[in-house]
Amino acid sequence: MISALILDQDGTLYPSLSPLSSELRRRTKEWLQKALGVSSDAIDDLYSRLQAEHPHPYDGFKSVGLSPEEYLEQVFDRIDPAAYLSRDEHLRTLLGNIGCPKFVVTLSSLSYASKLQKALGIREILQETVSMIDLVPHHGKDAAYTSIRKRIQVPLENILVVGDNILLDIKPALAAGFPALLVGCPPPGYRGANIESIYELEDFLHRKSHHKQKKRTTYQW
Repeated sequence: MISALILDQDGTLYPSLSPLSSELRRRTKEWLQKALGVSSDAIDDLYSRLQAEHPHPYDGFKSVGLSPEEYLEQVFDRIDPAAYLSRDEHLRTLLGNIGCPKFVVTLSSLSYASKLQKALGIREILQETVSMIDLVPHHGKDAAYTSIRKRIQVPLENILVVGDNILLDIKPALAAGFPALLVGCPPPGYRGANIESIYELEDFLHRKSHHKQKKRTTYQW
């Protein structure tokens, strides 16, 4: 039985192809270009290399002498999510129908997260938001997942982690013993639980709950 949800934010609570995602990438490249004095011709290659070598963005920025704090300040905190997102009644209803506590773990600042959640109309439905910038010295999402579990005193097998990034969201959850659900198109060879969009989450939970009751055994995620 799932007793709590831990949700990724960007790319999970709204589609990864959203104009907001494009703006975040554009601003990140612009910040890197100015901070490092990289030419416009070279910035795409640098951005791709940092992504490939460092699944965690904070680690990538540190590798070139930049701080995660500056990243939040120069990228997230200069964007108004309400300019790209609107109130999502479908998402509000879906999350409202799921009775367990819902947490968000995000790379962004808490101020940006609050604005984004308000723009979507889901802020009051969420129990708490954790920014990875506050997890010092370890910024990994597994630390955030474990911290939430300890505070709510729920067995980790009853906490479902939901995210769109296998390396940043899903693998750390599975390595720490949490069940995990990938949102979006899975890569070749991926055998884990998967839904195409966050709007399928409620149906996914119902199917798994029904499956458990039918078998009268503990379902292995």
